[in-house]
Amino acid sequence: MFETPILPNDIDYNNVYDPAEDTFLLMDALESEHKRGQFDLEKSTLSLEIGSGSGMISSFIIKHNIFGKNNYHLSSDINPLAIKETVKTIKLNGQGKSDALLMSLLNNVRDKSIDYLVFNPPYVPSDEVPIISDKDRLSVALEGGKNGMEITNVLIEQLSMKLSDSGCAYVLFCASNKPLDYKESISDVYTMELIEKRKCGWEVLSIYKITRNNK
Repeated sequence: MFETPILPNDIDYNNVYDPAEDTFLLMDALESEHKRGQFDLEKSTLSLEIGSGSGMISSFIIKHNIFGKNNYHLSSDINPLAIKETVKTIKLNGQGKSDALLMSLLNNVRDKSIDYLVFNPPYVPSDEVPIISDKDRLSVALEGGKNGMEITNVLIEQLSMKLSDSGCAYVLFCASNKPLDYKESISDVYTMELIEKRKCGWEVLSIYKITRNNK
């Protein structure tokens, strides 16, 4: 089992998401895919984690060359304090080929440029999608609007333009997101493959690999 990255002891968890069960489930899924030989480890690739928070998942990717030694990894978040913490965590664990960007979803990404995308979205159902502010930087990392899917919906729509020809995305869903129904609703465009599923406290979480289909 791959070693978990070390986090700085001064992370501001009042403003940055504290790694939890969903974080570890996503790392387990990536490790499983790596060990199953699902990544071309010799190819020059570009990966992106959206919503890097503390930087644990990005550090895991870089530290263990999850996508290969020729991979360049980008971390992004809409919270500037999360970017600051991500940079600290990556440096603490060995920087590798990486950069961190203040960015919303895939808005500033060149078309067909991302080979591997990783996203632990705000998946908790809420009345509306919150807006980040100096007084509240955590709600945007947790609350996903109607069915917890409003942010994920936007991201999935962007994938068809932003993924490379052979690119894929690893996205986390909770049971409230109704991933099986969602899988069917996007089946004309995408294929969703279950990679990992786990009961975490009161919630059931799952990681799906999403690729363009060839229908």
